[in-house]
Amino acid sequence: MVSGTLIFNNGEGFEKEAASNGKLKISWTSDGKDSTLPIVFYRQSVLVVNGRKVSPKCNEIGMPIVQAQKGKNTAILSFKTPMWFTILLYISILSWALLIIYGVFRWVKIIKK
Repeated sequence: MVSGTLIFNNGEGFEKEAASNGKLKISWTSDGKDSTLPIVFYRQSVLVVNGRKVSPKCNEIGMPIVQAQKGKNTAILSFKTPMWFTILLYISILSWALLIIYGVFRWVKIIKK
């Protein structure tokens, strides 16, 4: 408890499973009140609750608070990789390939001597 509010409910009452493409599927039953999901929501996170993309409010430690419908609810959490990360990954792969090619040419040059 922090300032009178429950921060983490230990995930009780939530079913979690790994979905395709690295997504996390969370299912729970609600009485129609706000639900705090037992996950951490980052800036690049994408959350879809009951088929609708939402931008949830988060508690003090980054757990999203969503409006649930009465009955069965489903949330799908995914992570959008930033463009700068993808660019740096390709630069790194290209650099390693060029370094290997350079090393092979140097090795062949030394062998021929």
